[in-house]
Amino acid sequence: MKKQCLVMLAGMIEYLEPQCLRDQRYKCDEMSDIYSLGVIFWEISSGRPPFCNFENRMAIIMHILNGNRETPVENTPDDYVKLYQRCWDQEPEKRPEIKAVLEELNMQFPLIDDQKAPYEKWIETKIIEGRINKYNIDEFEDYKLINNGTSNKVYRVRFKNTNNIYALKLFKKNDYTNKEIINELECMISVESHENIIKFHGITYIMNKMDANVIEYGLILEYADNGTLRNYLHKNLTKIEWGFKIQFAIQLVEAVKWLHTHNIVHGHLHPNNILIHGEILKLADFGLSQRVIETSMSPTSSEIFGIIPYIDPQCFRIEPNKNGNFRRYRENENEKSDIYSVGVILWEISSGRQPFENEDPARLLARIRNGLREEPTANTPHAYVTIYKRCWQSMQYDRPSIEDLAKALKDFKDFIDRYITANDKISHISTPYREKIISTPHMEEINILLLGEVGSGKSTFINAFANYFKFNSLDDAISGEIDVLISSTFTITNEDYETKTITVVCDEDEHDMVDNVGESSTQVCGVYVFHAGNSVIRLIDTPGIGDTRGIEYDKKNFENILQNISQHKYLNGICILLKPNNSRLNITFKFCIQELLSHLHKSAKDNIVFCFTNTRGTFFRPGDTLPVLKRELWELKKKSNSILK
Repeated sequence: MKKQCLVMLAGMIEYLEPQCLRDQRYKCDEMSDIYSLGVIFWEISSGRPPFCNFENRMAIIMHILNGNRETPVENTPDDYVKLYQRCWDQEPEKRPEIKAVLEELNMQFPLIDDQKAPYEKWIETKIIEGRINKYNIDEFEDYKLINNGTSNKVYRVRFKNTNNIYALKLFKKNDYTNKEIINELECMISVESHENIIKFHGITYIMNKMDANVIEYGLILEYADNGTLRNYLHKNLTKIEWGFKIQFAIQLVEAVKWLHTHNIVHGHLHPNNILIHGEILKLADFGLSQRVIETSMSPTSSEIFGIIPYIDPQCFRIEPNKNGNFRRYRENENEKSDIYSVGVILWEISSGRQPFENEDPARLLARIRNGLREEPTANTPHAYVTIYKRCWQSMQYDRPSIEDLAKALKDFKDFIDRYITANDKISHISTPYREKIISTPHMEEINILLLGEVGSGKSTFINAFANYFKFNSLDDAISGEIDVLISSTFTITNEDYETKTITVVCDEDEHDMVDNVGESSTQVCGVYVFHAGNSVIRLIDTPGIGDTRGIEYDKKNFENILQNISQHKYLNGICILLKPNNSRLNITFKFCIQELLSHLHKSAKDNIVFCFTNTRGTFFRPGDTLPVLKRELWELKKKSNSILK
């Protein structure tokens, strides 16, 4: 109910709304009190009476009637200033109601209440210090649920003022999530901005509808439009090229390296808290380490066992509590624990699959502790396999530092960018497992052309070459799984003098043929790249000469050979494979050799080597082929004045 305006007593006019000053007959109402509150709020922030520097009362009245007010005091929180300025607005209808004022004060300054929980006091302290920005929940709209986890929900929201899209992460209130909030906020405000880490924009409050004294918190985060790494790999498995996978691997390692630089251990790395924005990988949830989660689920629940493959087995144990529930402990985590997780994620990036998806969850932890690891996916570069295998070593001291890991991936990428041509097969980039990838700014390139008749064993030669680099010893090769770069068929004679036919198949190359007798296994030129120390060895495989389908195929193959080698700056050598006990050389083979030499520099003759394959039956000697070869080389010398040894 409206009441008669109070008499303008001395010392009171500073707190009266303009309407009372303009007309003494004006009847005050609730909005008049709101105006006075606004002035009092200013006085509380400043510590002095309003307009105390004015000479007389009339000057104060004219100042107020003209719409002027006191100037905000420096370092006053912006939201507090906005609140009292709204309260002393010139127009009564624009002033907030007392309920709204009270709610806003409670949200701004819960620290005033000593009954607040410690984590709430910590948050409000950081807001007052300016370390954390605070938003009103009403500033957001267009809510869309994108993740509903066990401890939080994440929404895609739009900020009304700018139309920018953000992620709003709301925590389900309990003792564990309170710790999560503090852990995550502490990490986010202590780490400087990085391209591969989700950016933290601020915090917002939600008043509990059942209890106005209970405040729930939400984090305002950068929104990643392509979802989690796991979903991205699953949806785009057949589309992601290897160069792109390597880029993801580098971005992940750079993000973890940034955390380690700031003395933060993530402790919770897995593909569901790694996000993709555009084509950029973004690390999230890096404040959740060292937490303990108690769950009523069974010990085989996906909540627990879904992340076991990514956890350092030295830091993980599960124990039942008194209620029969299970408590997961994460102990002794350090930077090397993150390295283990990174290794498993690098494997998942290469495979596109979740690790151990077909394993028994109840036995998985014990098997991982005993050394169980995923097998490399077919066509994964050996150098990349070497990198992630070093990461998931059982003992922490055997794993590389994050700096060494970042350097290894960068060197590998530089190697690919610099030395791998359009015709090279990235899946066949190899490095000895016993060697560490090192910086190679001036690597020596060795390009070797392989030639041979159909059936001379070029494909088997290349497969053997690759496995020589892969294994340390013959015993390792016997007990391990050999790599097949090219599908091929060959025969061996066992100790009982029985002939056995062996067929090995590579799933990748659609141009390889093993079923058609008389046709070359290799149908088009292929380049296989191996990294050995400071050298890049490039084997240029060619279709076999003397194809039974006719001379036209041989001519076509020879043109393909010339076109391929023209893309390289130089050839270091030509390796010609021959079978033993050939009483005569194929006419087409001789023609191709002569044509090849006519297209190369005359110095090429100094770098030709003849290798004899399938020599077990001739006691590892060239057999009848050697005299024929010598005769052909002599004839070539007379025709072209070239000497081949």
